[in-house]
Amino acid sequence: MKIGWTAFVLDGGRTGIATYILNCLKALSHIDSSNDYRVLIAKGSESLMPPLANNFQLVRYPDVTEHPIVNIAWHNSVLPWHARAEQLDLVHIPSMRRIPLIKGCHVIATIHDMAPFHMPDKYDPARIFYHRQVLSRLVHRCDHIITVSHYTKRDIVRFTGYPEERITVIYSGVDHHLFHPLPRDEALAELHRRYGIIPPFLVYVSRVEHPAKNHLMLIKAFEAFKKKHPNSHRLILAGPDWSGAETVKEYARDSHMADSIHFLGSIPTEDIVRLYSTCDFMAFPSLFEGFGFPLLEAMACRAPVMCSNTTSLGELAKDYAITFDPHDADAIYAAMVAAADHRGGAVAIDRAAAYAATFDWNNTAGEVLKVYQHCLKEGP
Repeated sequence: MKIGWTAFVLDGGRTGIATYILNCLKALSHIDSSNDYRVLIAKGSESLMPPLANNFQLVRYPDVTEHPIVNIAWHNSVLPWHARAEQLDLVHIPSMRRIPLIKGCHVIATIHDMAPFHMPDKYDPARIFYHRQVLSRLVHRCDHIITVSHYTKRDIVRFTGYPEERITVIYSGVDHHLFHPLPRDEALAELHRRYGIIPPFLVYVSRVEHPAKNHLMLIKAFEAFKKKHPNSHRLILAGPDWSGAETVKEYARDSHMADSIHFLGSIPTEDIVRLYSTCDFMAFPSLFEGFGFPLLEAMACRAPVMCSNTTSLGELAKDYAITFDPHDADAIYAAMVAAADHRGGAVAIDRAAAYAATFDWNNTAGEVLKVYQHCLKEGP
């Protein structure tokens, strides 16, 4: 097979889609030496790409192609031309927003979530219209769809009418070379040196986005946790500012627990691993996730986890994490108390870590490769 991959929506490597693209390509490079790959990428993002095998060729395009509108146009003009000129058997598009009307070969798309159909306040009106009125029809141009959770699969069928039998759920993986427990004393010493952090603390790793990531409800629950359940815990919030970040930070500044709430901004992955390895528990109160990498990455680092029981998070958490209604501050508070009192227990932490170990990028890539083979076998 001759396979194309479009790798334009990397956003500096800071998003879940970027994690998917980079790790899936890396794993495909490890397991597949038989097929030829063309990775289509903007020149400015090339440095993010991991080393790939010789059967993977980078095809570089000007950085202007990363602009969303330009990139959508590129997928409908240059991509089909490139597919025909290179005689590609199929193209894998790892983002719903780039599904083209015009095809030059078989098209497989990965759809990570259907958030615009649930959360109109998350995006501007033009993007909501494009998702709901345009992309909901363009998905039918795909020969097959890969999605990352059964929750999202149900959403795709519900909102687009795409045939269920042509959707394959393939869970994403965890990079276990990065996400594994570190020696506690060494990790704490480094966190204190870099950020002044001292235990005990709970951590939430997410871009600071309001309301989607639900920081305000977490802070309100934390305030109750400190008042009703006296303790010396701190709340560590790690992640870059996104839309609505100032709303969150203003509330935190005015909070009577402001001295115990710390924003770290965007930090290196190794420091995220240090936080997971030393926190009393990790909180993940997001209102909507198509998958939820931090949940599993924290488990892989042996952090006790509490998370939302909605969207894909309830599906992934199963009985390996304390779950709560993310719309209810009292429920989040109760989960904090349970997490702090029990701290997961050694047996529960062992079970969660073993569960996280089953999420492996090589397994993901192997299932993706099966979809390629099936798609070409079935024909147009």
